[in-house]
Amino acid sequence: MKNILICCEFFYPSIGGVQKVVNELAKNFNLSGHNVTIATSKHLKNLPFKEKLSSKLNVVRFEITGNLIRGINGDVSKYQNYILKSKFDYILVYAAQQWTFDSLLPIIKKIKQNIYFAPCGFSGLKNFRYHNYFSKLPSYLSYFNTNILHTKTYRDAIFYRNNNIKNKVLIPNAAGSEFNKKFKKDFFPRYKINSNSINILNVSNYRFAKGQDLSIIIFFFLNIRKKLNLIFIGHDTSSKIYFLYLLFLKKITEFFFKNKKIYFLKKINRKDILSAYASSDIFIFTSRIECSPLVIFEAAASGLPFISLNVGNVNEISRWTKAGNVHNGIFKLLNSLKKLIINKKKLNNLSAEGIFSYKKKFNWEKISKKYLIIFNKFKKQNVYKY
Repeated sequence: MKNILICCEFFYPSIGGVQKVVNELAKNFNLSGHNVTIATSKHLKNLPFKEKLSSKLNVVRFEITGNLIRGINGDVSKYQNYILKSKFDYILVYAAQQWTFDSLLPIIKKIKQNIYFAPCGFSGLKNFRYHNYFSKLPSYLSYFNTNILHTKTYRDAIFYRNNNIKNKVLIPNAAGSEFNKKFKKDFFPRYKINSNSINILNVSNYRFAKGQDLSIIIFFFLNIRKKLNLIFIGHDTSSKIYFLYLLFLKKITEFFFKNKKIYFLKKINRKDILSAYASSDIFIFTSRIECSPLVIFEAAASGLPFISLNVGNVNEISRWTKAGNVHNGIFKLLNSLKKLIINKKKLNNLSAEGIFSYKKKFNWEKISKKYLIIFNKFKKQNVYKY
């Protein structure tokens, strides 16, 4: 039994991709017999500093926010001392450009524990404000036992190659054990959506970067002799910017769409989201920026064929899973979608490939074991050659 610390900007009850990955890792590390602690932000005032979520899962929340570029607010020394004085066997820092990672860079040489880093895409790499940040970053990355990348083709992987950073491995993302179950295909009747139509699903938080507007443009030009529904499921956000974006989407929908139906669903529980995956015909993904999106793995795991813009490493996931098609540009995606909708045999093949790849490789039970192998293999005393 080992004691593992995972450092991430946000965790439960916050909702998001990083939170989901960390939760899956923690759950599966627990199932393998290890104790896990999460070091994260105290993003809500009523959350305690320390909390025991289960017998083997603890959360430590620091009142710290931001990153090196926007500015870090809070008592950083409290977090740094916590790391330096801790006796964890393994420390995993999940994602760059956030305070749990950025605060460690000044003390990285002092950290004696086995420490690992998953960069998660380097979303700010092309942002001029982050130029100095990324110009200095290579000098720090060699101090980690190893760097865990989710892709060989996205910008973070290219950054590592261009800077000749050798201590790295590939571990993909995955989908959870919940997809081993069969869910009732009752989502659409309960939400008063015509299940006899072709139902196209998009699961993403409502924000400009997620590109729901691009899905709507594609849907507008999708002219086939079938009834069509486009269903968005997204996390309800209190941000004014995201509220205005969702309002904009609804207004253009009301103006342009008379014979097609678009649904904007919020506050949908996880069970219903899984039912939506199981009930839909095609998953569409038009995000503007991603690293390795979980929803693509989840669509594949549920047997829902996906069609996506070439964002993040979705093209790579398509090759791995054989569960969907990827295109450069919305009109190439549109033409492919028109053909795919009427090709029942192709849809069935994509569905079967997705389920097969999930069961064989891309489930969190197997992926989590890869992390544990890396933790055990690449310790401080080992010399790692890529």
